[in-house]
Amino acid sequence: MELARARVQSLTNHVLLRPIEVAAMLGTTRKTLREMEARGELPPRVSFSPKVFGWRLADMEALIREKMGAAA
Repeated sequence: MELARARVQSLTNHVLLRPIEVAAMLGTTRKTLREMEARGELPPRVSFSPKVFGWRLADMEALIREKMGAAA
């Protein structure tokens, strides 16, 4: 999986993160992630079908930078 992800990123400069990966990145649970999304605290998700979706890595990194800047 990691090899495929690295290959895609090298070709497109885009990486999509699944909910479990975003939750881990933010140090939270998938339930909290859903709540954050409902409150509009996350960037828009990329959906391929109702059950297949994720977030762009670049968007999540920007969100973290923004939150870290606001906390300083």
